[in-house]
Amino acid sequence: MFEGIASVDELKAIKHWTESSEENEKQLHKERKLFDAMLLTASAKDEGSRTKATDTRHRMPEWLKIAATVVVTVCITSLCFFWSRRSDAEQLAMHTISVPAGQRAHLQMPDGTAVWLNAGSRMRYPLSFMGKAREITLDGEAYFEVQHDDRIPFIVHTKEMDIQVLGTTFNVEAYTDRNLFRTSLLEGKVKVSSPSEDKESVTLAPNQKIALQEGHWIISEIDDPQVFRWREGLYCFRQKRFADILKDLERYYDLQIRLEKSDIADVELTGKFRIADGWDYALQILQYDVSFTYVRSKEDNIIYIK
Repeated sequence: MFEGIASVDELKAIKHWTESSEENEKQLHKERKLFDAMLLTASAKDEGSRTKATDTRHRMPEWLKIAATVVVTVCITSLCFFWSRRSDAEQLAMHTISVPAGQRAHLQMPDGTAVWLNAGSRMRYPLSFMGKAREITLDGEAYFEVQHDDRIPFIVHTKEMDIQVLGTTFNVEAYTDRNLFRTSLLEGKVKVSSPSEDKESVTLAPNQKIALQEGHWIISEIDDPQVFRWREGLYCFRQKRFADILKDLERYYDLQIRLEKSDIADVELTGKFRIADGWDYALQILQYDVSFTYVRSKEDNIIYIK
């Protein structure tokens, strides 16, 4: 059932078993949490092995962070069954996965769709897709490889965009706290629409991206597909403002960075480095192109750029 391959009769049996006693309902909660933890543990172990290979000096701290991620990111918001009068079984209750700053997660959806979640992201999705559409809600950044199904479209809901696909590969950036909303299509076809304006929609072709800027949708070509390698543990940027790079570093390393040298905020940079190498290494690399110094305050644990 958790993998989304149970039949309607099997779902009925589980529903009947769950409702028969409070103990059974608790057991289902427990098994769901274990299943999600296994998914994220596999992702964390992959990340841990890559980090170990690149920096053996920090094996134990990284492993502890991975263990913490499994505990923190698995947040089951609800687990119960909703059954429609028109149908034998309707969509099961939603649950949520949150990825803390400095971490990433890779999981497989109930329909087989592969999803990578970037740091600071939150995704809400059903236990099993059983309606006319496969719908999830995202706040943050995610990379999708959608399992093809002509009959049941896959829909990603964000605060400012709804992205509908049948089977494709695309990246979504939708951080509410950063007022950033962008969809980039690598393969297939997607239709992007506004939740508030049902008639307003745009269909993207491969290698196109759409961004919301000052209330207007801007369509352009993907100029650098390297930026989507974040799911591999690489931070790649092209002609990006120094101030925006610092915001990304805050998210990747769970830091607070204060830029006190305003004249370098708009300097545009191009480059890449492995996230596992750490924030100190990243700032040292940036110093080759931008003149600044930095210090980490022991009192408030904030990095000051001067």
